[in-house]
Amino acid sequence: MKKIEDYRNAAIELHNKLHFSTHPVAIKYIKDKSEIPKTALWPSKAGFKLALCQALTHVRRNGGLIAMTTISVYQPLLLTAGPISAMRR
Repeated sequence: MKKIEDYRNAAIELHNKLHFSTHPVAIKYIKDKSEIPKTALWPSKAGFKLALCQALTHVRRNGGLIAMTTISVYQPLLLTAGPISAMRR
């Protein structure tokens, strides 16, 4: 299995070769919070919340790594969303 650093290096290589105006963004779903790198900005630990679109825009413009958990997200609908089959009831 590839590590985050492999993807980061690939993104840097793409950015340098193709001259994108913004950084490429990758999303990794994690099973355990221990998988979050220590270098990641974690909004809930820093005492604030972000909308997912804000986090993605920040990473696209500035690079870096942001760890978003349900506690970090400032969108109540995301916190209450469930499977479509459950929402139809």
